[in-house]
Amino acid sequence: TLTEGKTCAGVTDYTGAEIITKGSKFTATMLANLEYDGVQSGNWTGDEHTDKLIKMLIMNYIRKYKLLTRSSSAASSPSPSATTCLQACCRWLRYI
Repeated sequence: TLTEGKTCAGVTDYTGAEIITKGSKFTATMLANLEYDGVQSGNWTGDEHTDKLIKMLIMNYIRKYKLLTRSSSAASSPSPSATTCLQACCRWLRYI
């Protein structure tokens, strides 16, 4: 994964509150509990290339999530394909 073996450079939300403290190691539990639509997507590891990949992954997740929630809110209940796509989006985040 992108964060495996990396030390956090400090992950903050849009208000500036630190969500993952600087210097801590990334864990699967920590990443699973994040609300990705509310976090700053840059400077997670301090490595420019890794941070760029994380930012792209989060942005793609948010775009797809918004698209799926928009299409499912038009219908009375989410379609099976929308649900499947949303599950796939969540699997993408495992690569962070």
